[in-house]
Formats: sequence, C-alpha cells, structure tokens
Amino acid sequence: MLLRLSEITRWMGVSVFELWLHAVGLLMSLVLLVVKRETNIPVSFWLVFAPLFAASAFNFYFVLVVFVRMVFEERSFKIPSIRAAVACFGLLMIVVFEVLLCWKLNDADIGFPSLRASYGVVFAPIWVLMACLCVRACQLT
Repeated sequence: MLLRLSEITRWMGVSVFELWLHAVGLLMSLVLLVVKRETNIPVSFWLVFAPLFAASAFNFYFVLVVFVRMVFEERSFKIPSIRAAVACFGLLMIVVFEVLLCWKLNDADIGFPSLRASYGVVFAPIWVLMACLCVRACQLT
C-alpha cells in the first residue's frame, strides 16, 4: 500500500512545496552526477550537489517566513517556535548529511584514502532523522 500525499506531509511535517523543492534539487543533482561520471569532467562534488544545498537554503527561508507569519497571526510564540525548531532540526540533519557526503566523495575522487570518516558517520544524520520521523509518525497515529 502506497502512502498518499496528505499522509506524507502530515507525518513528515513538511508542505507539498518543500517536498517539491527537494525533489527538484535531487533531480538536478542526479543529472549533474551522471554528467560528471559519464563525461569525466573535473568538477568537484560540491558543485554537483549545489542544487541540494540551494534547495535546503530555500527551504530554510520558507520555514523562516512561515515562522514569522505564524507568530503574527497567532499572537503566540510557543507553537510557531516548536514547529520551526522541528523543521530546522530536520533541515540541519539533511544539510549535515549532504556536507559529509560531499566531503567523503571528494576525498575518494581525488585518491585520498578516506580514513577520516566511514560511511556510517556520513549516514548517521539520516538515521537520526529517520528515528525522529518514526517517533513523529507514532505520535500522530
């Protein structure tokens, strides 16, 4: 059984715009990754994953705008700050994963033995994010 869009947005705590933003950034990064690997262009992975970083920056700006709007509409600071903190934590985990992945792939690409961090360390933010999403999904059902 597949999840509906309304279930995904409710469980993950994101809007359709945020999902669309990250999907477009991921698609652009994947196209750049294929172009880098197939044509052997000497471009760093930081440039290849730049659309993902841009999507995260736009998403952070969107969270900030929603936070300010909720504060002015509700005349309260507690509920908007909790929502913004949860959204910023998720974004922080995504950005940390992207940075660690670029760092690891660049080291492997130029021939350095990547002894500084294993892939377990690189994917640790994703595991933390998945655990938080599981807790959130259990609270909503």
